[in-house]
Amino acid sequence: MLILGPEASSYKKLIPEGTILNKVELKGEILEIDFTKDFLNFTDENHKQKTIESIQKTVSSLSEVNGIKIFVEGEEVTF
Repeated sequence: MLILGPEASSYKKLIPEGTILNKVELKGEILEIDFTKDFLNFTDENHKQKTIESIQKTVSSLSEVNGIKIFVEGEEVTF
């Protein structure tokens, strides 16, 4: 749903255009999320920070998830 963006036009889509979700896998309590390279096309540092926070807030509602790791094309990225 985050990749599609919000239904209300008053909200801004945070995931960069063209991003595709390659894989999501729960390993223990860590959710590993792998995106295509388009995920890194942030407009600025604020955009990047809001995107990461949005992902964290979304997955934190899942009781079985205690953390996330983000990958781009199979390589882990840190923010």
